[in-house]
Amino acid sequence: MSPKGRPEGEYRSAQREGDPVSAEPKRRSAGDTADPIESPCISVCVLDANGVLCLGCFRTLDEIAAWSLLDADAKRGVLAALPERRSAHRPP
Repeated sequence: MSPKGRPEGEYRSAQREGDPVSAEPKRRSAGDTADPIESPCISVCVLDANGVLCLGCFRTLDEIAAWSLLDADAKRGVLAALPERRSAHRPP
């Protein structure tokens, strides 16, 4: 048991005790804005017949997976492609 009463090795914190915490703000790239760009996800996650495009938000699986890592310019690029994808996948 650890001094805190937890079994040894089962719990780890993201920061070790005694490590200094940085007060430096997160740096933004030139394409980032103060307002975060929200995900187009509408919680209707259904893939197209090819298993590549979500028919809820019309992003590819790669775009969905990378969304939190993309900078603001890349997110805007994804958002700009969505209207064309949406119109191309309208049901008959």
